[in-house]
Amino acid sequence: MGTFRSSTLRAKDGRDVVLRCATPDDAEQLLACAREVRSAGVGFITTPEEFNLSVEDERKWIQELSDNPDALLLVALAGEWIVGNINFRQHARTRQRHGGVFGIGVIPAWQGCGIGEAMVRALLAWAQESPRIECVQLVVLADNPRAIRLYYKCGFAVNGVKPRAIKYADGIYTDEISMHIFV
Repeated sequence: MGTFRSSTLRAKDGRDVVLRCATPDDAEQLLACAREVRSAGVGFITTPEEFNLSVEDERKWIQELSDNPDALLLVALAGEWIVGNINFRQHARTRQRHGGVFGIGVIPAWQGCGIGEAMVRALLAWAQESPRIECVQLVVLADNPRAIRLYYKCGFAVNGVKPRAIKYADGIYTDEISMHIFV
């Protein structure tokens, strides 16, 4: 995993949150955080029912990212509890390796406190220091305006839209938006 110096941020409500690299010991809490984030059932391509990783699967994934200098996995800690995370993975294909994709999640009780923005900005700062990463990319669902506003605020631009790429169980569709920023 790329190097990242832990930092403390003050959430909008005054509480302190620590950003640091994840370790395999975080697997159980990180998995619980991911499940809680997905429990709302919107904002993610994967449904809560499809997200069925084991703690051991999560531990292996964290270790895989930890072993890769062009990957990053940060956790946001409020006290001893993981309340958010962001992960970045460089593209595997040679002609795309100058870029990669990230995913992010903050548990509902901590959304709107500035943690998502802090994690995105930390990722971008890390990417700027990387000798091999030139472009950071993401995919966001069109029915997630809060996330879209955050990405615009951090400097991302839209580079494509897949109309009706997502179909919810109730038959409602939403578009998938691809965004990027050159660092």
